[in-house]
Amino acid sequence: GPRFIVADEAVSALDVSIQAQILNLLQDLQRRLGLTLLFIAHDLRVVEHVSDRVAIMYLGRIVECGPREEIYRNPRHPYTRTLLSAVPVPDPRRRKQRMTLGGDVPSPVSPPPGCAFHPRCGHALEVCRRETPRLETGRVNGNAWQEVRVSLGPDAEVTGKLSFTVPTRIEGKLKGEVRATDLLVVGPQAIVHASVQAEKLIVLGEIRGEVRQASRVEICTGGRLFGDVETKCLVVQEGATFDGNSRMGGQRPDAPAAAK
Repeated sequence: GPRFIVADEAVSALDVSIQAQILNLLQDLQRRLGLTLLFIAHDLRVVEHVSDRVAIMYLGRIVECGPREEIYRNPRHPYTRTLLSAVPVPDPRRRKQRMTLGGDVPSPVSPPPGCAFHPRCGHALEVCRRETPRLETGRVNGNAWQEVRVSLGPDAEVTGKLSFTVPTRIEGKLKGEVRATDLLVVGPQAIVHASVQAEKLIVLGEIRGEVRQASRVEICTGGRLFGDVETKCLVVQEGATFDGNSRMGGQRPDAPAAAK
């Protein structure tokens, strides 16, 4: 019998109750016969239920892959995070903030140069428009993401000054001062009580302190920034919190904030 089965949208047209029966049957056959199952679907809830590893694709290319728990609990690529934010929650009392993408999906026949996702990505760098990123072993396909290094893990607590010259991601607790000459990502678990100077800043967690001399600051859904911001471009996504004053394009430091 077959050892490898490709199930392309195997249950997408079925009633939910029938879906569950077919999925249980597939998983039972997989266990009893030792099958490898490649399950292709748009329903991320179903994918989570049946998969050990997950690969997210955009325009025919894998943008992120890894163990199921890591993809669903700590998505790194902006497209993955956007998809997961759109998964409905079966609880009418729970409100979930959704991320949105601008623009249209490019033609797969004539994809844009560089990273195919860059025309719709709020984190795109100049290199994303020029170079097609490779999927590095373990995780993310994206110029702005494959070079990011975790410099402060979720269990770390640091007081003092930190300086980074490469794209960096912070997940722990930090008090003091941070200076980054490249991309700085403040992860969902990070709590940063510090003044921050970065070329480009992405806020997924919390910052309490001044942000200075940034070419771009983006506060993503769920991110929180309490403090004044000096930047050429400030983006506050729906569901993000910005409580402070912004100085952009010659505005006074005490000018009203762009968004709260």
